Amino acid sequence: MERNDFLFNYDSTTIWPVSLATKFILTDPFPLNHQICKESNNLQSMVEETIGSNGLRRGKIIGKEVECNFEWLEKNDGWKEIDTTISDLKNNQTKEEERKASATIKKNLKGLARNSQEIYCKD
Repeated sequence: MERNDFLFNYDSTTIWPVSLATKFILTDPFPLNHQICKESNNLQSMVEETIGSNGLRRGKIIGKEVECNFEWLEKNDGWKEIDTTISDLKNNQTKEEERKASATIKKNLKGLARNSQEIYCKD
């Protein structure tokens, strides 16, 4: 690959491949930041539209995943569970703690550790 096939951050230490996904992730300001998601009346639809308008696929699936994740994080003490999980892992970097963190993510955050094609939110 040539140098033009990559994007570099400001200090040239991080290299990103050029792709629509990379350009979207590096958009500043990011179009799906926490405040925008929090203020949305229809998060799934807003995510679908934003992803599609940036040339990315899987908008419907990602929209549903974001909606489920946001619901869990915001309304079910998800942030607290994630903070505890990360803190535990930082304080005890063992295989067991890593597996525990992975299980927490897999169980609660859709799209990060997919174990089925069906996406559902817990009530």
